[in-house]
Amino acid sequence: MTYVITEPCVGTLDTSCAEVCPVDCIHPGPGEDGFERTTILYIDPTECIDCNACLEVCPVEAPLPEADVPDRSEPFVEINRAYYDEGLDAAERMLHQHLAGRGVA
Repeated sequence: MTYVITEPCVGTLDTSCAEVCPVDCIHPGPGEDGFERTTILYIDPTECIDCNACLEVCPVEAPLPEADVPDRSEPFVEINRAYYDEGLDAAERMLHQHLAGRGVA
């Protein structure tokens, strides 16, 4: 199982999760390409070791174990994967489509 960053991260971009991640699987972080353009952070599903460190420090409880992602946030599983499979632009496009459909963006 992996962790997925969900909607509470939108607009927050608190990077404490990336700072404590022991395997550096949360991106883009400060100073990384795309950080200025991203709406949320993304957890690499192939690198995450399910250590729970990200959830313990996140002030908005955005990271969730994939198995615990509620139905309304299920699109974040694919949005998160898209970042690593297709890049930031594809993930952000999916994210904004999802938020627009919910009347958030």
